[in-house]
Amino acid sequence: MTHDDPKIGPHPWARGNGLARINWGDLTAFRAVAEELNFTRAAASLHIRQPALSVRIRRLEEALGVRLLERSTRVTTLTAAGLVLAEWIDRTARSWEEAQQEMTGSTVEPSEPASPPRPLTARLDVSAPEPRRMLRPLVQGVGRVRWTCGTAPSPEVLADRLRAGQAQLGLWYRMPFTDSLDLRGLETALIAESPLAVELPAGHRLAAGSSVELADLADEMWAGGATEHERALLERTCAELGGFRPQVVPTSDDAGEIQRMVAAGRAVAFAGPLTPSGQAVVRRPIRGALACAAYLSWPATTPAELAQRVLVTMRRAAETVAEQPARHRLAIVQRLPYRGRSTGQRYAATS
Repeated sequence: MTHDDPKIGPHPWARGNGLARINWGDLTAFRAVAEELNFTRAAASLHIRQPALSVRIRRLEEALGVRLLERSTRVTTLTAAGLVLAEWIDRTARSWEEAQQEMTGSTVEPSEPASPPRPLTARLDVSAPEPRRMLRPLVQGVGRVRWTCGTAPSPEVLADRLRAGQAQLGLWYRMPFTDSLDLRGLETALIAESPLAVELPAGHRLAAGSSVELADLADEMWAGGATEHERALLERTCAELGGFRPQVVPTSDDAGEIQRMVAAGRAVAFAGPLTPSGQAVVRRPIRGALACAAYLSWPATTPAELAQRVLVTMRRAAETVAEQPARHRLAIVQRLPYRGRSTGQRYAATS
């Protein structure tokens, strides 16, 4: 039997402690969506119709005053607030069940001590200007997970690895002029979208401006990335937007190495939205450039909760990068004036 909207009152512990406006049935509905990340499957598990489920979620969001879900035609994802609420509901449900067992005396003593849960092993592969050594600290704080991070030579290879089960999660970029990517069989969610930008030494002649013309960097040396795909993308972007072929300096995927090269005036580089710029480096958007976007993809075999935790963590990192204070950058530019190319080091060094 299907019920549109069963009249379920507030949970007993909600009365009198500020949660009386929250309907336990709405929390249960949200928990089902958080587990399934699909409204159709969640409604079926609750034996209600999908419109009724949508009403419950909307009512809960209005009661809490926050957005809990991001919903598109392809995928449903949790917001940061949604992830916090899902974890709280899980903890509360477990506590209530334990309390019921104690009250009814149904607690069963284990025959032997329970062994601690083994950490999940997961692999995150990257096909992006984002060095994987910068990503490792982002994901290491996600639950009890033993992480392996790898590099894919292109988004196409990354998608094939995910479909083949060789990686659980994949980070990739949609950059200007990149071809469409076959994402069949994968869940995909947007991490961040931002204007295409370059990183310059703080003393660079163009660092004081709010944006730069890519053509003005035609004579610079460019940090080319660790893969042929990254270098090809760099060359295509410079050709399309700046009308020049860049002089490329091969680099590893070590973010520290690239930052030191830029800070010392040995190269400039495109900036990734998840990697913060160093103190002697400024980030400037390119005038007239299309936005670049970072995405997280995963196959159906990847636990939904794991994907959500990584997604929320990366979105927070992107927000932190976007909020880097401009005043600090201006102070560096004023302290490190451009010295021209006649010196052995193009730009002023950090004092």
